[in-house]
Amino acid sequence: MAERVETKQQLDFLQSIGCERIQFFYYSKPLPTGEFAKLVAEKGIEIENWQQSKFYQCVGLVDLASDKPTCLALDDGSHFRLLYVNEEFQKEIKRASAVFKQIVNEWNKPESEIAKRLHAFAKKVDQGEASYFDFKQTEQYLRLSAQQIARHENYQMLLINASDITVQYLK
Repeated sequence: MAERVETKQQLDFLQSIGCERIQFFYYSKPLPTGEFAKLVAEKGIEIENWQQSKFYQCVGLVDLASDKPTCLALDDGSHFRLLYVNEEFQKEIKRASAVFKQIVNEWNKPESEIAKRLHAFAKKVDQGEASYFDFKQTEQYLRLSAQQIARHENYQMLLINASDITVQYLK
């Protein structure tokens, strides 16, 4: 948890390193409950309920400072949202950029074959039946390995590692 966050730069930095709890003056100084509720409504800020808080506490226990290509993706059963991508993950996807661009461009399009395959994979991860998935695009192969780190209602948080495995397929 970070306290006394006052600038957009501080907020952006803390979010980029995976800080999931922030107390800040960026939006406002401390307020009485009624004024706080009004500010939250005006700004469209979502306040977590107890179950959501527990979900994100589990996510917060994951060490994202890794030398492995790592990202966090929120899966609601029909859409994926990347919440965090570390520097090593960015490097890995640059090596297999065609594959990864296609995945991201299509993963939330229900008619897409990639979206269907990726959602089936996420469902298997949710059920403990799978841990990795290979994609091929123009002679490049990308392996995504996933682990569920938190679950709440229709949501699961996936810790995903990416590896360019083209060399393995060319042998």
